[in-house]
Amino acid sequence: MNKQILPLKREIRQSKIERDNNIAILRFAGILLIFTGLMRTTIGEAGFVFAGFHLHEIGLMILFLTSGYLVAQSWRADAHIIHYIIRRFLRLYPPYFVMILLMVFVAGPLVSDLGWREYFKSGYSAYLHNLRFYIVYSQPGVFTEQPVANVTHGALWVMPALVISYSLTPLLFTLLSIKKRKEEAFKDMAAFTALLCVLDILIRIFIGETPVIFYGMNLITVFHLIVIYVIGMLFSFEETRRYLNLQASLVALCVLVIFQPMRDEFRYILLYIIFPYAVMSFALIKRPLFSGFGRQVELSYGIFLYGYFFQQLAVLLRNRLGFSLGQYGFLLFSLFMSCVAAFLSFYFIEKPLFKLREIILKKI
Repeated sequence: MNKQILPLKREIRQSKIERDNNIAILRFAGILLIFTGLMRTTIGEAGFVFAGFHLHEIGLMILFLTSGYLVAQSWRADAHIIHYIIRRFLRLYPPYFVMILLMVFVAGPLVSDLGWREYFKSGYSAYLHNLRFYIVYSQPGVFTEQPVANVTHGALWVMPALVISYSLTPLLFTLLSIKKRKEEAFKDMAAFTALLCVLDILIRIFIGETPVIFYGMNLITVFHLIVIYVIGMLFSFEETRRYLNLQASLVALCVLVIFQPMRDEFRYILLYIIFPYAVMSFALIKRPLFSGFGRQVELSYGIFLYGYFFQQLAVLLRNRLGFSLGQYGFLLFSLFMSCVAAFLSFYFIEKPLFKLREIILKKI
């Protein structure tokens, strides 16, 4: 009897974590910020900036911050490593796997300057390295004469950053023994988070954005996102959440905007304090107005997977057909196509996997 009740309790807790908040609409807004910010670079123009930060940078911070919170809460609700791996794998990998295959065997030969015969003779399979999260951006003859040339998906580097972050959650929380020593665990987690923030500031001062490449990814940019993810994990502790206040966060955001001319290291110090506080204050507000957003259809992940390709495709059509849609035309065209792809991904891949996940978890 107890074995039957426990999975049900876990499912109820998980449902409350995922739905009784504004996180879904925040993540969708984050995706739109990434989409809009990257669109400017794909058409060869400078990106939009808010408070000294590019829009796509803000969007990525929202995604990693909320992911850190959600995944940490999921682990705390069900600290079973096999359950955890199944949840994270089925959520992240199959849609990504299908996208890579579509880029290699459908999109690549269709848009390549080489034609499909030469495309399949020209090292097309290198793009399949992305399946093991070794990031390869270019395909033979694809998008060769664009402002961002030879790049099918410029944000793929985010995927290994997510995998590393997901791997960090059970490791860190197991070391902290959060269920056995709650007060001490929070203090240790807060100290670890502060240490990462200090290290990140030092990296920005002494290394800057000089790339440090390992396994096809820039470790510097990946580390920046991991820091934000860990800050999100810190909000899984009640000791952090009890001080959240939306009105105070709005005032704090004004402070961040006012001090944007400061040197980068000082701006990022303010960022690590103010931005997570503001985002999570809105995300976890009592009686959330947008708690029902995304319950039926969740397009955020699909838009991330396909958005950059359709932005590049819009530029390619402009170059080949000789017409210009203007900035808003490019945005609407590529966003519409991305939403269609995301919709198909959700209904034919992601949604069936949600059901499969629950079946598997109930049997373990």
